[in-house]
Amino acid sequence: MKLIILTGANKGLGEAIFDIIKNSKNVNLLIITRKNVKDQHELSKKSNIQFINKDLSEIENVDFITTKIDFANTKELVFINNAATISPIGKIGSFINSDIYKTIKINTLFPLLLINSICKNGNGMKLNIINISSGAAKHAIDGWSLYCATKSCNEMFFKVLKKETKNDNNIQIHNIDPGVMNTDMQKEIRAKSQAEFPDVESFISLEKENKLRKVEEVAFQIINEFEVL
Repeated sequence: MKLIILTGANKGLGEAIFDIIKNSKNVNLLIITRKNVKDQHELSKKSNIQFINKDLSEIENVDFITTKIDFANTKELVFINNAATISPIGKIGSFINSDIYKTIKINTLFPLLLINSICKNGNGMKLNIINISSGAAKHAIDGWSLYCATKSCNEMFFKVLKKETKNDNNIQIHNIDPGVMNTDMQKEIRAKSQAEFPDVESFISLEKENKLRKVEEVAFQIINEFEVL
């Protein structure tokens, strides 16, 4: 049986991916999301869907999540590392320490802990890791130090894993930059002042000029191109 683990399914790209896969047969779904998804009460009645409603910043270890994975009967696991926060945006020196910890936990610590645990326990299992990255992983952007740093860290972690497992045909690893999409994160970016984010006007222009990618199109592309189902 194939198991798909998806984080951040309550909005944006994660919601669009979940909308496509939620009615799939012959796959199990483990959905980790801070808030309930639409129709979660009804969907929870399906035997092949499990929901974990947790803020990733509150997860100190992933043991209770790995207990939800039936390693003995899961032949293939797809992990879509989607959940992320861009907050706080601002100059280095302006952050509250607790906000730094929270961002690192959500964006980086959780997925790294989970993949480490899966690799430890999933011997012989096919593993398909789809890391939703960003151009910010490769480019320094004023005001986005934490987002850039965490996205870059994730990419390098998965690149090392790809190198370590290069002779294992059962493991696929993909770092994906989906481009600039029409999401709540973009609304958050556009709401910042120029002092907080000097390049804010360029993001406002992208929205005005209708240059933002639709999350539904990106989700469909990811699912088909990277063999999610």
